[in-house]
Amino acid sequence: MMIKEIQKELGISERSVRAHVLSLYKKGLLKRTLVQRGWLGYAYTAVSPSELLKKIKETILRNIEEIEKELKDDE
Repeated sequence: MMIKEIQKELGISERSVRAHVLSLYKKGLLKRTLVQRGWLGYAYTAVSPSELLKKIKETILRNIEEIEKELKDDE
């Protein structure tokens, strides 16, 4: 969906939608596709459950590695 479509669907300000969408995009929970409809804009879609699970797994493993490194440094 485009920002305006999300705004109309949710009934909240466009500014709020942009802030939330940007936050979700930065976290890797949304994908965006460049769309040209007389102007340039983005259409956003949710990532698939399998992609989301992969991102969560990578984050957990990275955090475990950081903790293990800190524990070795403390020894």
